[in-house]
Order: sequence, then structure tokens, then C-alpha cells
Amino acid sequence: MEGSLGRFGDRRLEKGGRLAGRLVSVGQSGISVRRVGGNRAGEMRITRFLRNPRVRPEEMVADRRRAHRWLVKGRHILAIQDTTTLRDDGKQYSLNLHPMIAVDGHDGGLLGLVDAVFLSHVGGKKHLCKKRPFAEKESSRWLDATRTAASLVAAGAACVTVVADREGDIYEEFACRPAEPSF
Repeated sequence: MEGSLGRFGDRRLEKGGRLAGRLVSVGQSGISVRRVGGNRAGEMRITRFLRNPRVRPEEMVADRRRAHRWLVKGRHILAIQDTTTLRDDGKQYSLNLHPMIAVDGHDGGLLGLVDAVFLSHVGGKKHLCKKRPFAEKESSRWLDATRTAASLVAAGAACVTVVADREGDIYEEFACRPAEPSF
């Protein structure tokens, strides 16, 4: 969809496409649309961008992945993944984010986003866990991110080491892992 219409199907959205850098710049102190926008006009531009039906989280992640891919050439990459809760009602519903970031294994420099997926968790399904195929389970996010990390070798990374916490310690992660990344 790139070309005269831009990545998100509308040239006017390209300013919004550069907002990922602004989101990173505000740090961990909390993100508000007003703060990221810098002023009222910026706030409205971000709001319109995020509410546009052509803008989907998957496309935003793919855009960031492409933007930083050249940075991995010749480097030992630590592909670090974990899940964080963005919103939790304390009962049956939570919104989670499972990102994987690329870090230079030698100097610790942050190179960018490798993968990210949003998960809407609805409680009460634990009894179905063993009856569903692995690909339909939320835990498949660990292996999906590892497969995406394996593509960094094709982009020129010298080595890829996947790092995860104990939640990523699942049979499929080791049995089905691509040949490229190490653990």
C-alpha cells in the first residue's frame, strides 16, 4: 500500500506514522495523547491517526520493524520478550501487550521493536487449555515472536539470542523453534 498514498493509505497519515518516535520519547512516566502531541494541534492529529480505521496495531508494529531492521547487521542481537498488562478490570478481562525488542548483545543499545502483539484476555477458559491446539492458545505468542526474531538473521544479524522469563519456558518454544535463534 506504499507509494503515492503512503503506508496507511492516506498521505495525511504519514505525520501520524512518525509518532512512534514521540511515543518512545515520553518514556515510562506514562503516556497521554496530550503529552505526546506536544500541543492541542498535535493531540488532535494523534487522535485522528489512532481512530482512523486504516491504522491497525499490526501495521504500526510492521512499520517499526521495517524502520529498524538495518540496525541488526553484523551484531549479536538479544531478542527480549515479555508480556505486560495494560488494563485489567481485576475480574475476567485484561488487555496485554507482548513485545519483543532488539538489544545489541555487546553494548546493550536498544535497536528497536522486533515484534509486538496485543492480547485481550477473557478469564474462565482454563478448563479448555489442554483441548485447544497450541496455535490457538495465548502462549503461542512466545513462539511467534521467536519465529519473527529468526528473520533477523536473514536481515544480517550475526547471532540472535532469545531472552524470556519463565512464562516462555514452554515445550513448543524449544521443540518448534527455528534453527537460527539460540536460547
